[in-house]
Amino acid sequence: MTSVDADTLRTFAASVVAVARDLGLDRIAARLEADLERRLGGRRPRVAVVGRARRGKSAVVNALLGREVVPADVVPTTRVPVLVGGDVPPGPHLLGRDGMAEPLAADRYLRLVRGELPAEGRLVVGPLAREEAALEILDTPGLGGGDVSPATVLDEMPSADVLVLVLDATQVFTRSESDLLEAVCEAAGGLGPNGAQLAVVVTRMDLVPEAEREAVRARVREKVGPRLDERALFFVDLAAGPQAPDAEALREGVRRLALARSGDLEGRVASDLDRTAALLEHHLAIQRRALGATPETLAAEIAAIEGARTELARDIDRAREMLAREADAILEAVRADVATFREELETSCRAVVEVASLQTLADRLPGSIHDACLLFLRRRGEELAEELERLSRRVRRTVGDDVARRLGTAHLALSAYGPRVYVDPPSLAIEAGTLAVGIVGTLLMYFGSVATGMTMAVAGPLATVMLREQSVRRARQRVRERLPKALDATAHAIEEVVETAVRRAVADLEEHLVLAGDELADNLLAQLERARQLVEATDGEARKTAVARIEEHARTLSRIRRQLGRAGAAPSGEGEGSDDVGRT
Repeated sequence: MTSVDADTLRTFAASVVAVARDLGLDRIAARLEADLERRLGGRRPRVAVVGRARRGKSAVVNALLGREVVPADVVPTTRVPVLVGGDVPPGPHLLGRDGMAEPLAADRYLRLVRGELPAEGRLVVGPLAREEAALEILDTPGLGGGDVSPATVLDEMPSADVLVLVLDATQVFTRSESDLLEAVCEAAGGLGPNGAQLAVVVTRMDLVPEAEREAVRARVREKVGPRLDERALFFVDLAAGPQAPDAEALREGVRRLALARSGDLEGRVASDLDRTAALLEHHLAIQRRALGATPETLAAEIAAIEGARTELARDIDRAREMLAREADAILEAVRADVATFREELETSCRAVVEVASLQTLADRLPGSIHDACLLFLRRRGEELAEELERLSRRVRRTVGDDVARRLGTAHLALSAYGPRVYVDPPSLAIEAGTLAVGIVGTLLMYFGSVATGMTMAVAGPLATVMLREQSVRRARQRVRERLPKALDATAHAIEEVVETAVRRAVADLEEHLVLAGDELADNLLAQLERARQLVEATDGEARKTAVARIEEHARTLSRIRRQLGRAGAAPSGEGEGSDDVGRT
């Protein structure tokens, strides 16, 4: 824990804010000031709820509040950050950049949350009770759910004192979720003494068969390892909403974690100041270099990046064509496998029908068909996951490397331009996970439930017919008549499940590559253009004065970081991330 007192931290913060404003980084300065006042003045810890899209994240937010604040019954739900708490009156508000809070009608609020209207400011829901006002809950947009940028989520992490990672028990802890955990922890300043507190919430446990729940728990514990206290790990069923029994236990547990942090928020302030100072040092280096360059040099760098963006767009177009071909080939192979499975299943069923008793036809055949379908989906789902993962790696090697290579032609360190943008595409096994890779409950996303989905498509109609017949001969005849149509319906349902997963996986990969490339280019171009304008507007004497001011700022930041380091604020490494162009 840091031993820097609150008054010293305020003094340091004022100096860091002054440097940020002098560099034109008003957003960073404003965020730092707001977090300083919230942490040291209001003693309000902030809980940031993060996760992939369609994991039940908004349901977790509502459970933490004990009431429905964000929509959790439709997809997509949260598309912009929503903060619950703060100093606004009760109810939803749009907090403008001027600090004024505009009350929102329920319909407009929901449309803003879902991204149907542009939000010019921050969505804030004022607390209803003193208990809510003691901390803040931040609902972040789900990643992989459309046009949500990773930077939108990572940008919020320095303000988080507790990170709540939401997982879905039916497709738990894929590689992309491991990557997300690493990214948000890094953006929050780590999980050390002055870092964020981590909690993990695994939702939809009711959809996992009882026999497989312990395997889910073991997998989560294995993945989070020593980073997580067992008291910060929650396995919940929130199907009944914010008043579910699990919701109350979750609410009490996370609140306990958050309020425990409120007594030592100085540590979070110190860590935030150190990381912000490190970022500003990068920007000072850029300014220093820009003042030593000619307008012609900077114009050439801008042209190089713009040219790289054009070439990158062509690369992505070629990748789209490749992805479409590969997806069609994968789906064609799956359809062939489904057709073979369907024929084999019908042959087996007919053989059983010819010799089975009435009780066997009524009781055992439906369950056997059901189990055979689940086993096929599980096996084929694992194979599909591997195929999509190989496709992801191929695209990463082609387009992903081009992002790093083309945009890396600039002479400046890309990591200096604010929040990191991760080019590596998500593991597509997470999308194939909707095919019940290892967990039967995953099928429920598409069939509602195994019993009413698979059984009603195949076994249900057969069982109904068989139970009505009085003779084995008539029962066998009716089964032979109904079997082909029932199996056709099942085969079609399986194909729809697979096609949905493959198409969505490919769309997510395309979108990720486009957004990553655009954000990297936009960040870099904005900095180069600012540097060009600075050079063009500055004569020789003014440049000397500007360089002297930069050196003064650099000494100030270096002194602050040294003092924070001696106090145990875990300073960031000098030049941290300066050569990370290929992996930011």
